[in-house]
Amino acid sequence: MGISRANVAAQIMEHLCNCAEHGYSQPGRYGTSGYCTVQTDAGPIKVKKGDRDCSSAVCEAWELALVGTGYEGRITRYNWTGSMREAFLASGLFEWKPMTFNASRGDVYLDEQNHTAMCVQNDGAADLLAEFSISETGGIDGEPGDQTGRESSVHGYYEAWDGILHYTGAADDGGASGGSSGGSGAGSADLPMPRYRVAVLRDGAKRWLPWMRGMVDEGGSADTYAGEAGVGIVDIEFEGGSLGPNGWFTKNMSDGKLIGLTVYYDTPHPGDTGYYEAYYRVHWLGASPAWEKWEHDNDDGGAGNDCDQIDMIELTIAPC
Repeated sequence: MGISRANVAAQIMEHLCNCAEHGYSQPGRYGTSGYCTVQTDAGPIKVKKGDRDCSSAVCEAWELALVGTGYEGRITRYNWTGSMREAFLASGLFEWKPMTFNASRGDVYLDEQNHTAMCVQNDGAADLLAEFSISETGGIDGEPGDQTGRESSVHGYYEAWDGILHYTGAADDGGASGGSSGGSGAGSADLPMPRYRVAVLRDGAKRWLPWMRGMVDEGGSADTYAGEAGVGIVDIEFEGGSLGPNGWFTKNMSDGKLIGLTVYYDTPHPGDTGYYEAYYRVHWLGASPAWEKWEHDNDDGGAGNDCDQIDMIELTIAPC
């Protein structure tokens, strides 16, 4: 019997809710720099320090729990409450259950309009939820970390939910086929994860950095991005086929500097998996360095301000 990925997701969620490094923030919902290490049944897993909100925490816990399985990349932290039901069901790992169903550890309680939490215990004695609730200001943002002990917490169950996303156990034996290029879809459909790398200049020479598979650094670091903070990117390439059969990318270059990027993902078997799209953002240098908003395929003309050199790229796939 394989590792219980539901238990791994719950272990990660319990850390996020119990560690004072992690408070509530919607603007800062993906954490900050630096990492905590969580000991799980799948081994030590690094999570970013800093804040989350209700949906990014639950989704990140499941994203990290699926690393190394055939379903890696099928769930990402970049969903919102309103998209979670669709994303979790499209992964091929979850079923939608009514509230008469008894949730298991790792299952997700969902109010599709407002809120989500994870079941971490349901044994008839004390039913427990893990959730991110509200910042210390009573609003959607505040100081990094849990200032009150209640921004994120594990506590007793309460009624508030439309239904339960119940994990089927499909990834516990490593999941379906999909190989090192990414997670599989429902059945045997292949859903490749974008595999790409970037180059920088070192000592006047072009140097390629390790390959990224989605937001996993194949070079072994815990970074979720390609590149080096503060070091401009001078080139980028994608592994053939990792953007799907007719996927493509374009790079906007100026004086040997990458200043813009457009990525289009072509879902190989949409009838089996539903449609997916490239979901990515870039960080640029210049007078006002910043992370740009998240882009979806080529919907908004790509990422970058077409002026300042890019130094970091985060990229994965998400349901359309």
